[in-house]
Amino acid sequence: MSRKNQKTIDVDSIIKLFGGKHQIVNDYEKILRVIITVKAVEKWIERKSISTTQMLNLKSIAERRNLNFIFEEYIK
Repeated sequence: MSRKNQKTIDVDSIIKLFGGKHQIVNDYEKILRVIITVKAVEKWIERKSISTTQMLNLKSIAERRNLNFIFEEYIK
């Protein structure tokens, strides 16, 4: 069910910004010392949603990698 005026996250573009699913998995392990699987990232795509915790983790990775990640730009 889709609600009128409901906003969505452009998950595909976020993953692309970070270099793809495998790069995200590598960055989680290398930068955050957290294990995440490619399947978990694929679930973000499937659901078209990323949890707040994971979004904050991506923000930390972006800061370490000097990526210009502004979450608001990925809301459609």
